[in-house]
Amino acid sequence: MRSLGELPNDYKVTATLTTRQESADEAARVYGIKGYHGDPSQLANDPDVDLVVVSVKVPYHAPGIRAAIEAGKDVFSEWPLALDLKEAEELAALAKSKSVRTMVGLQAMQDPGVIKAKELVDGGVIGRVLATHLVCDQYTMSSGARLNIFSDRQRRGLGCRDQSTDGLPPRQ
Repeated sequence: MRSLGELPNDYKVTATLTTRQESADEAARVYGIKGYHGDPSQLANDPDVDLVVVSVKVPYHAPGIRAAIEAGKDVFSEWPLALDLKEAEELAALAKSKSVRTMVGLQAMQDPGVIKAKELVDGGVIGRVLATHLVCDQYTMSSGARLNIFSDRQRRGLGCRDQSTDGLPPRQ
């Protein structure tokens, strides 16, 4: 939420939706906005909300996006849009039927680390890339464990697996 204060003057944050009443109340108090919790249609049907930004875990994207579209609100969603192609196509068809504008943001493309890695790959500095491995820095910084990202369709999303039990030493 702090970074939202750096938005151009064309945008003003008016409300937030969280999963817990306590965090909704805290956001409302700290940022001087409306704090909703639970049902995404509460926020989507707020007359002071013109654009809904969906910035939650991927399994929760569709309910928020669907509520916003049904309320006739434009939507900006983090990538990926949905859990699978079928869900994405359903959301796209709904948006088209309601004449709602939508956008999926690839915010990681602006990350300094991603930009530097792209420069190195494009410049041939590291040679031909045959495979990649992603380490979840937020978790590794706090725990020292190495993690591996994996697809977990039963939990409907991505997950992290602690690799420190796979013979890799904890990160220093």
